[in-house]
Amino acid sequence: MSISSELSSYRPLANADEIRVLSLEAGKPSYPIRCQVHHVKLSQVPNYEALSYMWGPHVLKTISLGGQSFPVRENLWQASFHLRLDNSNRILWIDAICINQNDESERNHQVTQMGQIFSRASRVLAWLGLDDPNTYIALETLKRVAKAPKFLVPRPRQGFRSRFLRNTKGMNRVERIQIELQSEETEAIEELFSRDYWQRLWIVQEINLAEDVLVCCGYHQLEWTTFAQGLKDIVRDQTTFPISTVDGS
Repeated sequence: MSISSELSSYRPLANADEIRVLSLEAGKPSYPIRCQVHHVKLSQVPNYEALSYMWGPHVLKTISLGGQSFPVRENLWQASFHLRLDNSNRILWIDAICINQNDESERNHQVTQMGQIFSRASRVLAWLGLDDPNTYIALETLKRVAKAPKFLVPRPRQGFRSRFLRNTKGMNRVERIQIELQSEETEAIEELFSRDYWQRLWIVQEINLAEDVLVCCGYHQLEWTTFAQGLKDIVRDQTTFPISTVDGS
């Protein structure tokens, strides 16, 4: 059974300017997940958030889409469950639902539009997956580091290999944080960045093109500007920190 096989029909997109967006209906955790699909034109600057996520294992759960049962993978079901608002509908673009996965020509065309879709979204939601006991520690540590006082020190000649440091090229002094991380904090951040999400080929485009990004892990959320600033400061201060794969510029 394909992901979209249980939806009786997708209304074809009218032209190259048109996309589908998903209205994720408000509801409490005990409510089933209900959604509606709407057609919008990118040229009319529709208001929606784009979901950046992994499809994950082929384990299916069911949501209601347009009043019909619709199978989605476990990770997308969890994202929908945790990102659903209590009091208002949330308008999202999610590739697995907003693209007719049974229509090869539509899939191919929508892939060419990914840049527009993510750059025109009001915000990109970076869904890392479910939280665990270390998630809160990692995000709170990144937040604390981002807000910590800094001081300037001479730039070392070697050791700064991370792509996060490109913006400081040519400077002869660098900022260091005035706090010391505990081992449990470093381990929590390493665990957060060991998630499969960061291995996705599309992540650099989805993050870099975004007007705004919200990092989401279970019910925990952190603005990308704070998230990336905290990570940059840690990488600058601890040259052996093993995180060098995410572009935070």
